[in-house]
Amino acid sequence: MRFLAAAVLFLSLPLIHAASLSPSAYESLQSKAPEHLEIQVLLSEINPSDVADIFSVRAEGRVAKVHRSQSGVKMGDIIVITYSVKESSTGQPARGEIPFLAEGEQRVAYLENTGKPLEFRPAAAAMSFDNF
Repeated sequence: MRFLAAAVLFLSLPLIHAASLSPSAYESLQSKAPEHLEIQVLLSEINPSDVADIFSVRAEGRVAKVHRSQSGVKMGDIIVITYSVKESSTGQPARGEIPFLAEGEQRVAYLENTGKPLEFRPAAAAMSFDNF
């Protein structure tokens, strides 16, 4: 019985860590992100999706600083950020997921344009709103 429990634990380890990337992977994603901004979150809507434990997030933010922008975003622009998050049993994003944005927060943002003007999605996985 111990062998079976040990085998199950050993085989599940890759699944436990699959949601997280290595530090160098996060650094690479951040450095390649087309948009590197600092934003103030003005609005954050978190809604359940049609899939269990998946939430869609729609946030609006005012650009406070532009470090890099391929789309031509300027300081003062209001941008929309959309993404989905898998929720853990604690009600927070699961390990390795992009965090929820909260109204009033000042956050760094590593983003990519969705193809629509001033609409973006996270570009650096779980570290899209934090410096690594």
